Amino acid sequence: MWSRREFRFDQFRRQTFERGDLKYVILDQLKDKPAHGYELIKALEQRFGGFYAPSPGAVYPTLQMLED
Repeated sequence: MWSRREFRFDQFRRQTFERGDLKYVILDQLKDKPAHGYELIKALEQRFGGFYAPSPGAVYPTLQMLED
């Protein structure tokens, strides 16, 4: 059974990046300096205070799409 906090976090995560917004967050992160996927994951986790860290399965395809 999920606690109320876990449910809110899951709702936050879905609402934040469900519509392809991750590409914009990645682009914003990359505007300051180039970074590899792993660095982006760690930087975004820090940016969101540990509440959200994108998975490699979300970051790497997004980077590939942006590169194409």
